Amino acid sequence: MVTIRKHRHQGKVKYRTKKGKIKYRKRPLHNRISKNKRKVFTSLAKQPYELGGPLDFEKGNLENAKIHFGDASEVEFDWDPDYEGTFHTHISIEGASIMPSFEDINSMKETKEREQLIFHKNIALSIAESDKFQKVSDKKIKEVSNLLQRDYVKGMSDKSMYNKYKPIFKRELGLDMNWHKPKKDIKLKSRSV
Repeated sequence: MVTIRKHRHQGKVKYRTKKGKIKYRKRPLHNRISKNKRKVFTSLAKQPYELGGPLDFEKGNLENAKIHFGDASEVEFDWDPDYEGTFHTHISIEGASIMPSFEDINSMKETKEREQLIFHKNIALSIAESDKFQKVSDKKIKEVSNLLQRDYVKGMSDKSMYNKYKPIFKRELGLDMNWHKPKKDIKLKSRSV
């Protein structure tokens, strides 16, 4: 499929029918969380316990988020395949990190969720899977998680760890990791259907 750049076809995808005719259809929008809705998640990340839940999008905009309460180190909730992704917070205490844990990564594999958002302080980190991810072994996930934990104990900053581990997550695990700057819209990799 080829994207058309002309004004009247902007945002549409060109395709050929079985009979050979050229037609245009709307391209599904990337899911996004507006900066106003993001403020809610930022305030949730300031709690002394983790919160999380599924995220539902309609026409690219956040439509519904269910919130479940956890404790200081984890939050548990059932994942619903009708939802496009999930979110959870990492508590905002000194020494806590935004980087995903082994449990965060492994839960994506077990539930087959497409995208996960982590909120910590005023930062958001999204992790989206590719086709390669479901074939990655638990051993490989554990190896990368152990490396990440080692750098965390050494005192590396979140941004430094992100810059170091973004290519490792892509190459070794088949995960796209994206850092979302504060006070901006969050554009996710997944698209609304």
